[in-house]
Amino acid sequence: MVRSARLVSTLSVLALVALAGCGRPPAASGPRTVAGELAAAAASDVLRGHRKAVQAVAFSPDGRYLASGGEDGVVLLRDATSGELVRELQDRMGAIYGLAFSGDGERLATGSADARLRIWDLADGRVLTPVNQPNGGARHLAYTPDGATLVALGEDGVLQLRDGRTAEPRKTLGAGRDDVGSLALSRDGKLVAVGDWRGGVEIWDVAEAVLVRRLAPQPDSVVALAFAPDGRSLAAAAGDGLIRLWDVDTAQAYATLTGVRGGRLSLAFSPDGGWLAAGGRDGGLRMWQVGSRTPLAVRKGHAGAVTALAFHPKRRRLVTAGADATLRLWDVDALVRR
Repeated sequence: MVRSARLVSTLSVLALVALAGCGRPPAASGPRTVAGELAAAAASDVLRGHRKAVQAVAFSPDGRYLASGGEDGVVLLRDATSGELVRELQDRMGAIYGLAFSGDGERLATGSADARLRIWDLADGRVLTPVNQPNGGARHLAYTPDGATLVALGEDGVLQLRDGRTAEPRKTLGAGRDDVGSLALSRDGKLVAVGDWRGGVEIWDVAEAVLVRRLAPQPDSVVALAFAPDGRSLAAAAGDGLIRLWDVDTAQAYATLTGVRGGRLSLAFSPDGGWLAAGGRDGGLRMWQVGSRTPLAVRKGHAGAVTALAFHPKRRRLVTAGADATLRLWDVDALVRR
């Protein structure tokens, strides 16, 4: 698997060199150049296997596995180091939109378009608890670190706290609105944030099931959210391509990042909180140094939109998922090298 992925990367490099040699320079697109594209290709490996767009991706907390779910209704479980396929999970599912590993890495929760929430035993690939969701499948999922609680945001906008093993609902947060479309859980599992299409963001206390913050509405819809590892900052991406950084305690925005094309975006902080990565509809991957808000890298990897991304919890690696049905594994050191 890895050998074929590296071959794809090598062929991409050769193709770009050939283009440059034919006297047809690429169209100007800001800081990207032929040299930059070559660096991007050399810094990533391509993983194939999905037949349609990949919509969700996640590393297991111990960094052992990489899971991806697509519109083909298949979940692929890979070795996160080698990229080798470990297991293919299928259960006549619709498109997969949500993925989450339990804290011990032994279970995987999936939300799909067939309006069922499944929890899988990764040791043997069995479905432990298929639970019907009558008003639509879970679009976003996140486990608390202890694995006891599964946070699920449904297609109907209902935010629920569910049992981490049975997926049975315990509490519903708020009344549920059909304009809610993004979710983020803090690393310690204490806070969950949801964003809506009207530009609003709510932050809930998971243990108490109470609303603790409501951020000032943004000019455009909130399409992606990510907590910094320390839980003190929240990144919110809007449909206009602007990413705002919020102080969670004061509910005040303290920085705005630009350079991402609008539409559906994806966000992730690095495990040490030093970098913020964003994927856009143009297939580009952008990174900023969080402390200085300095843009560190702009890389083009996918032929279509970047639909999801995640940092490896222990190694300096980043995975992006694309509408082109591929995954790309990036070397973070190569990405941030100036």
